Amino acid sequence: MNQNEGTLQGKRALVVGASSGIGQGIGRELSAAGAHVVLAARRLDRLEQAAAECVGPAFCVRCDVTEPGAASSLVAQAVDLLGGLDAVVYASGTTAFSTIEKATAADWALTLDTNVIGAALVLGAAVPHLRASEGHGVYLSSVSARFWSPWRGLGLYVASKRAAESVLESLRLEAPEIAFTTLVVGPTVSEFGLDQGDSMGDFASEWFELGQVGPGMLEPSDHGEAVVNLLAMDRRVLVSEMVVEPRRTLS
Repeated sequence: MNQNEGTLQGKRALVVGASSGIGQGIGRELSAAGAHVVLAARRLDRLEQAAAECVGPAFCVRCDVTEPGAASSLVAQAVDLLGGLDAVVYASGTTAFSTIEKATAADWALTLDTNVIGAALVLGAAVPHLRASEGHGVYLSSVSARFWSPWRGLGLYVASKRAAESVLESLRLEAPEIAFTTLVVGPTVSEFGLDQGDSMGDFASEWFELGQVGPGMLEPSDHGEAVVNLLAMDRRVLVSEMVVEPRRTLS
């Protein structure tokens, strides 16, 4: 029996970026906790596989957040399918693995359109519905975006995550009825970066040598459980930032 079973019974949640990795893990754990979910991403076939792993009502909506009008259309479809929204989790993320020196305009556009603009448009479109339910918006950031943890080759990604975190700060000011949380995720076993060919490999060995990735990495389900616990908290409690990372080995 799942320890969180029934925790979010009947809650209505939209998870963007739910076709693989952390987003898929979050959607699966929300469903296991009793939530009704809409899973959104670009790859419909992968969404359908993810929905098949859910134990409760799970709907699939193909969405590329970089396409004009896609964010508002996605939110409208989710509201129609669920009858409202109690939570939106924005887990979509991408980047070009490059130094700033070699990054192109297309590299920047890919990263910012998905990680910043897409997130702002989805969460912005969801505000009226989350305000009505006094609900919760969650954005996934990364420990790599912390000032004390620079990762070479992730400069574009880091810039986008810091920019998006500032968007959440503005949303908290504009819509105080809604709880907005930045979920800062540590190194996790996922497909992130695999669609970028060999470009990540240019930096991955360096990350391993520095201990930024390696044994003890988290699983997507770890973040899913964290989101379930976050959404289950009393509405009077605001967690503006939650950091989920591997525990350091004690000697």
